[in-house]
Amino acid sequence: MQVGDYVAYDPTKGVTDTSKLTYTSPVGSGPSHGNGHSEQTFTANNSIEWRVLSKNENTGEVILISEPIKNNAGVGFTMKGAIGYLYAEQELNEICKVYGYGVGADTTKTFTYETGDVVEGIDRGTITGSGARSINVDDINKITGYEPTTFTTSDTEGTTYNYGNSYTHSIFYPTKATQDGKSTGAVNRSDVYTTYWYIGSEALKDLTASYQTLFRNKTNASYISYWIASRAIDSRSDLSGFTVFCVHDTYEGFVFPETIGGGNAHEWKDGEYDLSICSIVYLKPNVKTSGQNESGAWEISE
Repeated sequence: MQVGDYVAYDPTKGVTDTSKLTYTSPVGSGPSHGNGHSEQTFTANNSIEWRVLSKNENTGEVILISEPIKNNAGVGFTMKGAIGYLYAEQELNEICKVYGYGVGADTTKTFTYETGDVVEGIDRGTITGSGARSINVDDINKITGYEPTTFTTSDTEGTTYNYGNSYTHSIFYPTKATQDGKSTGAVNRSDVYTTYWYIGSEALKDLTASYQTLFRNKTNASYISYWIASRAIDSRSDLSGFTVFCVHDTYEGFVFPETIGGGNAHEWKDGEYDLSICSIVYLKPNVKTSGQNESGAWEISE
């Protein structure tokens, strides 16, 4: 298998406990996980296209990436407001977990994610027993070579605009301490500007296999959109926007932070966005194939 190759991975094959193949993301609250918008269900199926995202020549480990996946209702995953921001990484990873039980998946993996607010304190959770998780921004940056403090881009704000600066201000903010996930008043706090954006084709050549898997990963597709399970803060002197990264189908593939909530000295405002999800699956280092099928996809035998 080479980067960009199609693999006939079936996340349902060999699974006897079919309850593992479905996850319903709840609306949630500040103290409990959720997406902040509505109950949304994802169920693994065998009609998803998978490609090789990366491979480790030393260990033999191969990582697959799915095409953008929609939920059971045929629409993307919607996250909204403070609750959506607090639990974005958990919900995206829990959804993607359902795709990690098929033949060939490495179910011994352990994955971590973060919830909560950076200033109040981050909590860490784990995904175990599955070979799948959501793609995150570190995965993409490792492939593209992007580093927010050094990368040169045609969009001058994309890299250097205040990155790493800390701003002290009085704002409403997301919190696990209230039922609706947002503070009851403005609080004086310091937020670090950790957001950035860049154009994929400026980091990777348009025709590389890696570029295709990240930004055009579907047969005959133009550019695609999906959530990335990583968060950041767009901090300014008088406000902070709380963002979740995504890939947008513009500008030849665009890594971008969507603001799903923000606070200033007077109020908190919800934002909401609907995008597909992308799961990555780790295959066992000793996975075997029976060759490529008639469509050119590698068939996993064990």
